[in-house]
Amino acid sequence: MTVPVPNTPSMQLFTQRLILTAASQAMAAREFAFLTDDNARGAFERIVGAQVKEWPPLYNDIATCSYFLENLTNDPKTQGWWTWYILLLQEQSTPLLAGTAGFHGPPDIDGSVEIGYSVLAEQQRQGIASETVKALTAWAFSHSQVTRVIITTLDQPEFVPSSKVALKCGFSYTGTEPSDEGTLLVYELKRQDFGG
Repeated sequence: MTVPVPNTPSMQLFTQRLILTAASQAMAAREFAFLTDDNARGAFERIVGAQVKEWPPLYNDIATCSYFLENLTNDPKTQGWWTWYILLLQEQSTPLLAGTAGFHGPPDIDGSVEIGYSVLAEQQRQGIASETVKALTAWAFSHSQVTRVIITTLDQPEFVPSSKVALKCGFSYTGTEPSDEGTLLVYELKRQDFGG
């Protein structure tokens, strides 16, 4: 099943239940407009090719959207290394925008990339995050310069589900590191341990 996204260069991944669409500069711009004005909802729905009900997902806001939009505007060739929209397929209906995932940027000098993900509350505990992480991990390793993929999550009770997603997707716990928000738990999957 293909969801047409008019006049927008699209990069998509397909899983059993999901379409993952890498945000283009135009998509991020429409999302930013929607986050600042609810009247722009229709334009965002059309460009992303999904119904948009509750939005944005937790830990995504105008500031994060602005950051991704700036990076995509500065270098459109980095599309895929920032936000991906998670579209949940629905029988005989337009897909539902269920959350976002993506990377913190292109691979660093050592070939590392970091994945983040946030699924809307109504769609949590359905395996959507795991399905998304597996697809994005495979996409990352399809790039020869990527040597490892990491996931970090805060060491707090409400982030236990995020840690479970990392482990379910084959990532190994490697320790902690400090951050401005608190202690981060670090999980990694190296290329040589990736089963595909």
